Amino acid sequence: WPSSVGRRLTSRGPHAAHGLDRPAVLPGPPLNIQYHLVGNKDLEITWDSPQKNPKVVQWYKIFWRPVGSRVMYRNHTKQRSIALHDLEPGTTYEVVVKAGNHYGISLHSEPLTFTITDSENLKPTLAYFVDIFISSMVEDRFPISGLMLVGKAAVGEGVLEL
Repeated sequence: WPSSVGRRLTSRGPHAAHGLDRPAVLPGPPLNIQYHLVGNKDLEITWDSPQKNPKVVQWYKIFWRPVGSRVMYRNHTKQRSIALHDLEPGTTYEVVVKAGNHYGISLHSEPLTFTITDSENLKPTLAYFVDIFISSMVEDRFPISGLMLVGKAAVGEGVLEL
């Protein structure tokens, strides 16, 4: 996936002439990436604003490709959704979303992976989970589709897998 250039960004505002540069504020990655079937080979991708600096988001960049392909598609929007059209049946796709502003762009979201089946229905895969960390828990993972639960809990020196 495309990555942000690792450089220190500063604001060059009216105080720059006085040497008072201030660090740029970048948004965090978008959260809760989901898909909704809207046609035979079309779907809508939606997401939530970043937890980190949501008020500085000016636009979002969406990247998608068939899994394993070097061909990547991209688009941008100011909305928190975008429609993908003419997806190929029998193909598994992956999607990531980045949030950006005039200072730069965030890291990408957790990947969302889905398959367009031959019957032109979406089949969720296990690639996208929302991680929730709780004080006594190492991690719980809940898929967006709600079809599967995987969890790990710390118990003394051992780890209990659910």
